[in-house]
Amino acid sequence: MLCEVLQREWAVLYYWSGEHGSHMSLIHRDRDYFALLWQSDPELAQLVDQLEALRPRRVHPYAAEIKRRSKELLRAAPKRQFSADETKRAGIAAMDGAAAQ
Repeated sequence: MLCEVLQREWAVLYYWSGEHGSHMSLIHRDRDYFALLWQSDPELAQLVDQLEALRPRRVHPYAAEIKRRSKELLRAAPKRQFSADETKRAGIAAMDGAAAQ
């Protein structure tokens, strides 16, 4: 749905589960799928129209520099892939920490 709301041809979806670990997927825009979704849920279509009205109409002057620097920071950052077990342990630890507060 984000592809339609933001009018982008793709989006990156990040998700994790205790069973399968952390994942990122590149989701491509599927106009037929979203047309079917809008037809099946008129309230959702109305919400998307309302969100469209909130979309910025111009690009901020610093946008290109912020994007460039963000990509530079990402390239320079240490990277690590987490297994399903590591992800599960981290999720459980985070939930335990939140419950203790």
